[in-house]
Amino acid sequence: MRTPKPSHAKWADLDSTADPAWFVEFLDVSRGQTIAEIQRNPAAYFAFLDPKPGLQILEVGAGTGSTLHALAELIAPGGKIVGIDFSQTMVDEATRRAKDSGLAIKFLQMDAADLKFADASFDRGSSHIVFQHLPDSVKALSEMIRVTRPGGLVTIVEQDWETLVVDAEDSKLTRTIVNAFSDHVHEGWIGRKLFGMFKSAGLNNLRVEPTAVAMAGIPWAHISWLIDQISDPALEMGRISADERQSWRADQKSRADAGKLFLSFTQFRVSGIKG
Repeated sequence: MRTPKPSHAKWADLDSTADPAWFVEFLDVSRGQTIAEIQRNPAAYFAFLDPKPGLQILEVGAGTGSTLHALAELIAPGGKIVGIDFSQTMVDEATRRAKDSGLAIKFLQMDAADLKFADASFDRGSSHIVFQHLPDSVKALSEMIRVTRPGGLVTIVEQDWETLVVDAEDSKLTRTIVNAFSDHVHEGWIGRKLFGMFKSAGLNNLRVEPTAVAMAGIPWAHISWLIDQISDPALEMGRISADERQSWRADQKSRADAGKLFLSFTQFRVSGIKG
């Protein structure tokens, strides 16, 4: 598999379909570790949803749908997953991948802020690394709650990009770069905002689960695209010079070549019960 090229798209524009093949490949690469974790122990991974036969589950921002196949097995017989995505390309790819699986799973093109479902249609509403890209995250959460039945669970996991840390030689330059990246993402602070959003929306029994995601010792060929995604915004915003970006990038490459590259960020899963 090719490594996605950052020149094709920007992190802040992942709802774009300007280069559909890039986005499909991006999800395969970026969710590879997650899929491997799911395959090791699906029941443990999806414990936050309390999966059981017969549940009706909505996934907002399903992408290629690959993370949902094991979940569909956990809610059989009688259960069903509906995955929605704004990109028709993603819906087509997810449908293709699930076609011969025999799983009760369906994918639809839809706007997260305008769900075409009746009230109380689902037992669970879930979303994973999508809300940071949405134009109106509050409306999208309201829609998830509306289509969830009373007593049902709503759960969202997102990064907070100001928690991004990167080991580097120049701490001041690195701080400027990672803060610019956080500012560049449409909802770069969404991870820290979710709890307040859930509280304001009237959800009960709120639970917050932070997870640190570390990337350590990854070869340059597999991580260079992410380093570029992180450093490009600071240059584009005029916060650093081209020479500073090149110096920082060269430092990261030397660390990767020595097996010492390290970066990490925090994800927050926030869950609540509809009253």
